[in-house]
Amino acid sequence: MDSSTGVGTQEVFKDQRLRKDNSYIMTPRTNSNRNVTRVYRHGFPKRLARSLAAPCAVLFVLGLTAALWADESIKLQPGRKQLVLDNHAIQTMTGLRRTMHEPEKKGAVFQPKGTTDGIRVQTSSAPVWVPGEDVYKLFYMAFPYRNSDWVVNEIGCAQAVSKDGLHWHRPALNLVDIRASRKNNRFFVVDPMTRWTSNSMMDVIFDMHEPEPNRRYKGLLGAQNRVPVVSADGIRWNKLGAKIQSSDTSKLIYDEVGERYIATVKHGTKYGRSAFVTFSRDFEHWTAPRLSFHTDDRDQVLAKERIRQRLADSGMQDPLFNDPDPDTGWEPPKGQRHIPTWRAEAYQLSLFPYEGVYIGLPMIYHPTGQALPARNNTVGFQDIQLMFSRDPELRQQNWVRLGDRKPFIETSRLDKGLVGNYDRLQIAPPNRPLVMGNELWFYYTGAKGRTPPYSLTEECAISRI
Repeated sequence: MDSSTGVGTQEVFKDQRLRKDNSYIMTPRTNSNRNVTRVYRHGFPKRLARSLAAPCAVLFVLGLTAALWADESIKLQPGRKQLVLDNHAIQTMTGLRRTMHEPEKKGAVFQPKGTTDGIRVQTSSAPVWVPGEDVYKLFYMAFPYRNSDWVVNEIGCAQAVSKDGLHWHRPALNLVDIRASRKNNRFFVVDPMTRWTSNSMMDVIFDMHEPEPNRRYKGLLGAQNRVPVVSADGIRWNKLGAKIQSSDTSKLIYDEVGERYIATVKHGTKYGRSAFVTFSRDFEHWTAPRLSFHTDDRDQVLAKERIRQRLADSGMQDPLFNDPDPDTGWEPPKGQRHIPTWRAEAYQLSLFPYEGVYIGLPMIYHPTGQALPARNNTVGFQDIQLMFSRDPELRQQNWVRLGDRKPFIETSRLDKGLVGNYDRLQIAPPNRPLVMGNELWFYYTGAKGRTPPYSLTEECAISRI
């Protein structure tokens, strides 16, 4: 994310059971009323369809014959939900259609506060639950902004604490001087003299599988390339291993199924920004990053239509700069640098294991124009899409795109209110959702823009779905 932000959450599917007549009931989850940073939720009611003949967008009642259960080629693990994302465990399906429901946003749950946060808070991680303390901790980067510019020497790591994942407290850690005071929630990673961008750490997990207490907190340090770091308390950190090659975004999880750590990082392909994946068994030694997901030719066709629709919609925020539609015959001015626009790029990728598959949340970036006058970047808008894979190697060709590649989480409209509306142009998914009872909460970061629009103020917050 290049600008102000917010975070959100969302639900997926609820419960399943096998009835006496051998029909298998899959019930989508209901919405959660809770907000964390900003919350998106599915609006799935808890009710069964009255008829198998009528299409049902919120409930799938699938008849499975006894022969399928006897088939050795498909094994359904007891207690594991079947997400019905494809026909993998379905023999026949009649009178139904598969529909993706965009979650309902509930607003920002964590916003910039005070001079130490500035105008932007940003994270790549969902809050982590710390069992010994019975609290959630949110690790984020704070971006002070004064006199129409970032205060580079004050950009750094911060920590917030919550009992419920909704209401947050900023503890006084008394470690970092910000405007002649240490009464703040800031901490430094490894070296107190390290400055932005080398001090960036937005990927943090709490590893309950780690036997060594001084390595329970794990993070990736640096905005360009990543250095694995570990901590006993989430405040005092030590470096491990060599750098992971990456551009300026990454996501980190522990994969409970594969018993490994997975990081997705950003590199370029012919389709622009793309997601690469790297694995580790010990968090210290990592495989060389290799391609996991990029957009394709169909995405490029869809991108032009998406950009046209957005620019024609008065209820949506326009990016600050927009190149003319390339299909009108317009060409970039000769002799000036021009970064490709009017296309779709995989800016970053969140992925996590869930009920026997890997769920992917690609953040699709649509650049619309040059960032003037420097022409050193682009501006545009983003949305979060949905996909899944059964491939433990997470290879490009095995991702299944869902919902006809429409947004799963979209930027917020302006005609529904401006107050607290942080995610107008840019949204970024968390590393994974929190499992809260029968719900999944997705925290996401939302921003009003990508880069500071010169003398104008930007804001960025965290939301929950």
